[in-house]
Amino acid sequence: MTRLARAVPAGLYAVVMAGLAALLVACGGGKPASAPADAGKAAVAADPTTLRRGNGPEPDTLDPQRSRTDASFNIQRDLFEGLTAVGPDGDAVPAAAESWTVSADGLEYTFRLRDGLRWSNGDPVRAADFVAGMRRLVDPATASPYAQVLEPVLNAPAIVAGKQAPDALGVTAPDDRTVVIRLANPAPYLLGILAHPSTFPVHGPSLAQHGAEYARPGKLVSNGAYVLEDWVVGSHVAAVRNTHYWNDAATGVSRVRYLHHSEAGTEFRQYRAAPAVRVDPGEPAGRAARVAAAQRLLLRLQPDAAAVQGQPGLAARAVVGDRPRPADEIGDRARRGTGLRLGAARRRQLHAAAVRLRGQAL
Repeated sequence: MTRLARAVPAGLYAVVMAGLAALLVACGGGKPASAPADAGKAAVAADPTTLRRGNGPEPDTLDPQRSRTDASFNIQRDLFEGLTAVGPDGDAVPAAAESWTVSADGLEYTFRLRDGLRWSNGDPVRAADFVAGMRRLVDPATASPYAQVLEPVLNAPAIVAGKQAPDALGVTAPDDRTVVIRLANPAPYLLGILAHPSTFPVHGPSLAQHGAEYARPGKLVSNGAYVLEDWVVGSHVAAVRNTHYWNDAATGVSRVRYLHHSEAGTEFRQYRAAPAVRVDPGEPAGRAARVAAAQRLLLRLQPDAAAVQGQPGLAARAVVGDRPRPADEIGDRARRGTGLRLGAARRRQLHAAAVRLRGQAL
């Protein structure tokens, strides 16, 4: 028997030894190999109404006109909605605008907004809000890294260069439901440009009230399927369902937590340990089945995907990590760990499956 055992009663000795063993495990001793996976699964099980979504590095900002990273854009496409969105086949589809017409010379686009659009605080969304967003984008004072996306629009290059005022931009709102965009030259790709977050509308009163803090939780007013709830630096951004959204009935998940990972390997391991999609038990059975079926299809098509992410909305396309191939297939490239990109056909399949996560009809 050791000196410690002789110095203390047997019962107390057992307690001390148990405490030391627990301390060693916590510091890396022992062999708790399954702990991360078990902890991840427990976290998901404890919150079955939340979609946990790997989103890469920390977003730089959630201000649509100031952001520059995919991590920001992924979230903004859920919080906001532009005039158009990207459909399952990659083409532009109606979003906040229910329809549009194009002039015979291709220089004028007229968009008709949906009836009854609302901001997340209940304020009506007006055509002027889209005009304000695009003017803010090209305003040199905003210093937007994506100001050039509106280059085809009349006077946009001169405004970005500081040679004309923002209100000279060829975007106007004749009434509350009409947005007119005039181009300097025909640009058939304009509809795709308008799905980019930098062109999203801005809620003028909240921007005026909060200024530089406009895009913070509790202050950001948005017009998309979700509203910003929380942002914990180094951990996650959380968004909850926007009940004022025009298509809220088709939103398949009540809450989203965008998880921040600076290293892709960590994100991959967490995804495999605790798959991101969990069905809200309060959702109608049919919608729950669509979400579950979409997740199964995604895993079947790309079982080694590092993350399943949606753009726009909760999965208008699937962004997956490169799946490593055997060294004899791609030689040195495989040994460097770069892998190969998915083919276009498989990407389209993933895209279509992912759209179902938001309850959109295909």
